[in-house]
Amino acid sequence: MKSALKVGVIFALVFLLFNACKKEDKVGIDWLKVMKVGKEAAQQEDKPLVVYYRTSTIDFCQQMEKEAFQDEGVISASRDFVWVWIDSDAQESMAMQYGVIAYPTTIFYSPKGEELARRVGVLSPEELMKAMEGVKAGKNEFGELEKKLSADPTNLQLMFNYALALRDRGDTIGARKKFEEIIAADKENKAKFAEKAYLQVGVLDFTVGNTNLAIKSFKVIVNKYPQSELAPKALVYMGDAYQMNKDYDNALVAYKQVMEEYPESVQAGDADKRIGEMQMLQKTVEAFTGKTEDKDEQGK
Repeated sequence: MKSALKVGVIFALVFLLFNACKKEDKVGIDWLKVMKVGKEAAQQEDKPLVVYYRTSTIDFCQQMEKEAFQDEGVISASRDFVWVWIDSDAQESMAMQYGVIAYPTTIFYSPKGEELARRVGVLSPEELMKAMEGVKAGKNEFGELEKKLSADPTNLQLMFNYALALRDRGDTIGARKKFEEIIAADKENKAKFAEKAYLQVGVLDFTVGNTNLAIKSFKVIVNKYPQSELAPKALVYMGDAYQMNKDYDNALVAYKQVMEEYPESVQAGDADKRIGEMQMLQKTVEAFTGKTEDKDEQGK
């Protein structure tokens, strides 16, 4: 009797352990950490490849990892793909090799290694699922966009989408040229594409560290199209660029202009937050260096 009871207990424990392991196997996306291994696995298993580039210094990466990659629908669908996680803190050269200039970036490939789609920025579970469905169907987004633009080369919307795609693929020179074509084609900004192109040129320059050129593009929007919904956004970018230049006085002017001229905009809140951060930083510096006390002594 005792022997039978022991066997029953052991069987129950083995059953629970087996099921626990099975459940654990299904928790989360099955990530690989080496590009070469991922490419080989995609070919061998005849599955599309998803490569996710991230960095620990950007909160948006953590947001996507917490929301999209933990979604049950995404996890379930992920079994039909091979996934590679590239931490750009340790593999910066890998990111540069594949034209990744912003994080997070998610690139989708066919089993044979052809790039089919690329997304820059945070993806919601729904957006990620939609991209996965298109890739599974073999849809080459960039190739299709090229064909459409070739058939209708003066279509401003297609030109703009193509420029964005070039930007996302890391071709900053090609993207800039296309944005400049858009500016020339919509000189009077009648179609509202010139202002969009100016903003993107500024963002491109800002991204690669050409802050003075970026400021020029942002100023064009603010001065030429002050009624545009992009004007407050350009001002915030301008303030950020001034901060990068350590020109804190002009940065403060730009942020205050957002709050005064566009108080109802979303960017007004962003500008207010940046001013608060600058003031906090100034107080910290003064407390550390003792400059405030020096001023008080001079006043006496």
